[in-house]
Amino acid sequence: MSNGRKNPLSLRFVFLMGGLLLWAAEATAHGGFDESIDLSASPDLEAAVVRTAQQYLGTTRLPESFDSVNGKVGVNFDRAAGLAVLVDVLDFGRQGRVRVFGFKDERRVPKGGKVRIAGVEANAVARKVFEREVDQKMRAELHPLSVRLQAGMYVSKWIRKTRGVPVLGNETFEVGVNGITGEVVYWELGLFDFPADAIDLRLNIKVEEARRRAAKAVLERSSRYRLLAAYPVTLVVHGREPYYGMVFASDKSRDRLYVAVDGHTGEVKIAPRNEEFEEVARASRHRPNKTFSGGKAPGSLGDLALRLDRLAVRDARVVIESTRAGRPTLILFADRHCYTCLRMIEVFANLRERAPQGAALFLVDPQRADPATALLLTRYRVWVTPTTVFVDRTGRAVRTLHGYYALPALLQELGSLLLTPRAGEPRHDSSRPD
Repeated sequence: MSNGRKNPLSLRFVFLMGGLLLWAAEATAHGGFDESIDLSASPDLEAAVVRTAQQYLGTTRLPESFDSVNGKVGVNFDRAAGLAVLVDVLDFGRQGRVRVFGFKDERRVPKGGKVRIAGVEANAVARKVFEREVDQKMRAELHPLSVRLQAGMYVSKWIRKTRGVPVLGNETFEVGVNGITGEVVYWELGLFDFPADAIDLRLNIKVEEARRRAAKAVLERSSRYRLLAAYPVTLVVHGREPYYGMVFASDKSRDRLYVAVDGHTGEVKIAPRNEEFEEVARASRHRPNKTFSGGKAPGSLGDLALRLDRLAVRDARVVIESTRAGRPTLILFADRHCYTCLRMIEVFANLRERAPQGAALFLVDPQRADPATALLLTRYRVWVTPTTVFVDRTGRAVRTLHGYYALPALLQELGSLLLTPRAGEPRHDSSRPD
């Protein structure tokens, strides 16, 4: 459903090192992996990211490169050795700081040999990491999900819940502990997309009706899939909406489908196998027929989503034409499945009213699957939303901002953009009289 924010019903898809899952990229809200991203158009952000990652490792060494991992910046200090720090940057524009959300050292990966420590001991190590690295507010929403032994490494996992309902889409905390040495191989904290009070858990559809609709939709698609009783119908959250999740298995193969029924509208969505949901369904004791009262998401979010749809360009070619015509251009990439994006819509609307004359402002929804939008996403290396790109008169992206920025900051950036001369023109020095 989104660019840096992809289909929240999709499955985990990045496996590394012979089946070992480290920093698994999720095709979800802030999901995906993009190797070697460029932060040079945000020098203040780049400096903050480097400084914070260095402080975490206790080093003055400069990183080799940056990646995008699940909406965070992977700071690679030794790519060959797999030494990196994950940094969350989405609050930089609001708070002026970035935070460490993960670490990995693949030199600590088990190289073979007999597992020497028990799962309870490994989980105790993981819990210490959990208590040390996760702030109190996020810890309150994270609940133990599983401890599993995989390729000689114990992986302890917590999952976010709101009012007892699991939130899918990389809103988790994971720690990998070497089963031989007891060393921490990696840890990662997922980004929480919508705040708890923005999630509407009121159900208009009952579980029996959801099961009936799912079975009908799957039968219309193929007669060879049956509801798998081993995975109970489980209420989960995608984004800010509740869904009844189910697993359907093929009669003739090992194929599985993840089927989710919207608890508000009854709409049925069918996706490939979702291993995260299966893990949650196996562990869940939550009864999907529970009645929720209150907890209504703020109506303003729905209004902002509608405003986003109205403000987004219908044909992204107009953006390309503006940059080619030598107009100073601001491009905001944002979509309705992103809480921070929705908060930026009001800023963008106010910016259009107060923007200095001569600047072109465009809102681009990365979910619109057309060649011009794809070209813009590639040209400006959009790896997370919201992203704001400032293009000067020469057609060059001179500034890129990630996350939320208030109106005064964007007005200041636009003012600087308008001072940029066309190619071959001297820069005007406003401090000197004409």
